[in-house]
Amino acid sequence: MSKTLYEVFYIDKFANSAEASVAMANLRVRFKLDSATLKRMNSHLPVSIKRRVSLYVAEKYCQVITEAGGTAWVEEMLDGKARIQDRRTGKRRLMLDRRGSYRGSAILPDRRGSRGRRSID
Repeated sequence: MSKTLYEVFYIDKFANSAEASVAMANLRVRFKLDSATLKRMNSHLPVSIKRRVSLYVAEKYCQVITEAGGTAWVEEMLDGKARIQDRRTGKRRLMLDRRGSYRGSAILPDRRGSRGRRSID
C-alpha cells in the first residue's frame, strides 16, 4: 500500500494592491521568503509551495497561507508525481457549445447585389 502524497498550491488573486502588499509581507515573514520567490508568487499563476507531504502537513500549510491573507489549496499527487493542470479544462471539454443555445443567424450569406469593384470578386 503506497502512501498518498499531497501538494500545496498558492495563487495571487487580489483585487486591490493594498491587500496584496499586506499578504506578501505576511508571507515573507512567516516563510522567510526572498524577493525572487515573492516575485514568482506574484505572477497570477498557480505556484507549488510544498510537494510530497502528508494531508495533515498540507492542510497546515494551507491554513497558514490563508491566515496570512493568501489563497491556497491542496491537490493529491498521483504516484508521487505532480498533477499540474488547469482545473477548468475538463468542464470545457464536456460542453461542445459553451453558449448554451444555437444561433442560426450568426453566419450570414453574402448580401451584395452585384459584384464588387475588385477584380477578385
